[in-house]
Amino acid sequence: MLTKILIIAGTLLVFGLLAFMMNRSINTHNSRPKGKVKKGRMKYMQESKKPGK
Repeated sequence: MLTKILIIAGTLLVFGLLAFMMNRSINTHNSRPKGKVKKGRMKYMQESKKPGK
Protein backbone atom coordinates (compact mmCIF):
# COMPACT_ATOMS: atom_id res chain seq x y z
CA MET A 1 0.00 0.00 0.00
CA LEU A 2 2.84 2.37 0.81
CA THR A 3 4.49 1.72 -2.55
CA LYS A 4 1.31 2.66 -4.41
CA ILE A 5 1.10 5.93 -2.50
CA LEU A 6 4.76 6.68 -3.23
CA ILE A 7 4.32 5.94 -6.94
CA ILE A 8 1.23 8.15 -7.18
CA ALA A 9 2.88 10.97 -5.23
CA GLY A 10 6.03 10.73 -7.38
CA THR A 11 3.99 10.80 -10.58
CA LEU A 12 2.06 13.87 -9.45
CA LEU A 13 5.30 15.57 -8.42
CA VAL A 14 6.89 14.88 -11.81
CA PHE A 15 3.86 16.17 -13.73
CA GLY A 16 3.76 19.27 -11.52
CA LEU A 17 7.43 19.92 -12.22
CA LEU A 18 6.94 19.48 -15.97
CA ALA A 19 3.95 21.84 -15.96
CA PHE A 20 5.95 24.46 -14.05
CA MET A 21 8.90 24.23 -16.44
CA MET A 22 6.64 24.43 -19.50
CA ASN A 23 4.80 27.45 -18.07
CA ARG A 24 8.11 29.18 -17.37
CA SER A 25 9.34 28.45 -20.89
CA ILE A 26 6.16 29.83 -22.45
CA ASN A 27 6.37 32.98 -20.32
CA THR A 28 9.99 33.64 -21.32
CA HIS A 29 9.10 33.06 -24.97
CA ASN A 30 6.21 35.52 -24.80
CA SER A 31 8.23 38.17 -22.98
CA ARG A 32 10.82 38.43 -25.76
CA PRO A 33 10.61 41.58 -27.88
CA LYS A 34 8.73 41.07 -31.12
CA GLY A 35 11.27 43.03 -33.17
CA LYS A 36 13.89 40.31 -33.02
CA VAL A 37 12.37 37.82 -35.44
CA LYS A 38 14.79 35.41 -37.03
CA LYS A 39 14.88 35.51 -40.81
CA GLY A 40 15.36 31.79 -41.17
CA ARG A 41 17.15 30.06 -43.99
CA MET A 42 16.50 32.76 -46.58
CA LYS A 43 19.06 34.99 -44.87
CA TYR A 44 21.86 32.57 -45.72
CA MET A 45 20.75 31.28 -49.13
CA GLN A 46 22.76 32.83 -51.96
CA GLU A 47 19.92 32.33 -54.46
CA SER A 48 17.69 34.68 -52.51
CA LYS A 49 20.38 37.37 -52.36
CA LYS A 50 21.39 37.22 -56.02
CA PRO A 51 18.57 35.88 -58.18
CA GLY A 52 19.51 34.86 -61.69
CA LYS A 53 23.14 33.98 -60.98
